[in-house]
Amino acid sequence: MLVEVRPVARLRSKTPVDVAAALGPVLDGLAADEVDLSRVRIVCDWLQYKNNFRNVVDVRALCSAPLTGFGPPGRCEQVDGIEVAVDLRRAPEADLRVLTAEALRLSTSDTPDGVPLEDWCAGSESCIWDFNGLYWRALDRWEKATGRAYEQALPGGESDARNLTGVREIISALLDNCDRLVERRALPDELYVLELGVGNGNQAKVWLDEFRRLDRERGGDYYRRLHYLMGDYSAHVLERARENIKEHQERCSTLVMDARNPTETLAFLRSKAFLIYISNTYDNLPTDEIVRIGGHLYRVEVRAYLAPAAANTLAEELGVPADDLPDMVHRLAQLGPELLARSAPDRF
Repeated sequence: MLVEVRPVARLRSKTPVDVAAALGPVLDGLAADEVDLSRVRIVCDWLQYKNNFRNVVDVRALCSAPLTGFGPPGRCEQVDGIEVAVDLRRAPEADLRVLTAEALRLSTSDTPDGVPLEDWCAGSESCIWDFNGLYWRALDRWEKATGRAYEQALPGGESDARNLTGVREIISALLDNCDRLVERRALPDELYVLELGVGNGNQAKVWLDEFRRLDRERGGDYYRRLHYLMGDYSAHVLERARENIKEHQERCSTLVMDARNPTETLAFLRSKAFLIYISNTYDNLPTDEIVRIGGHLYRVEVRAYLAPAAANTLAEELGVPADDLPDMVHRLAQLGPELLARSAPDRF
């Protein structure tokens, strides 16, 4: 058995994680099962979001070769072992022994827990990304329906992108480059700076304020050349960003764009951009994962599903059998853009 503890920094923090308290119940749950303990790998992690889509304890099969397509865990020609994933952040509030035993049972059961929305697949192929896109396209409607701004869903209720020290370092380096180009008489009339995933514009405002202030202190007069481009997938977000940087509006433009294919919108910036600024963006792009375990490479496969309680609630509200939900969900994801185009904002 191998035990891996990933949040090592938290072992010596002001409120250190009690790994031993979590491991005891997990080991009890494993020992009560007939699983081969020599082929078990326990991974203790600390998830950034306390409210997330993962279980406190998950059991994952390490499959060397699926029979057909992307079969679910445990349906492989050969299982190399299992990985037991434990979220230490939520562990103190959970009965880990019971959760471990239940996760082991579900990992070998023919009946899935809840209602699967898709087959097992690579992360980038999951239908969850269709809903991620729909969320950003309809952000104004989501915020109106929930009564909360999207930033409140972030850990701590705000973005960590406004780090003044980091912003000043970047701007100072950029101004140094401008000075060198001036000496060579090679500085262009416009200094293009691009921010991808601008959000509500808080980061852009901090950057622009600091650029103007440092430029005045150094006497470079570069602010008048600045052309700050704010790119985002959501038109609603860009509207809020424009409001946030009003005092810099003569130096700014906004672009609705897809960060997965930036050249489609930004081809005109080829060989012109002085700086491309990205923060809190990659977690909103489809990704695949590959892990190395015991010297072997594995591709991580995922499957979106509705938890039993959520599936039952939705089925009851819609007046349909729970088995009909996957088809309805996929139709919503595919028709989302069309529905947005023809639905009134207060009825979405």
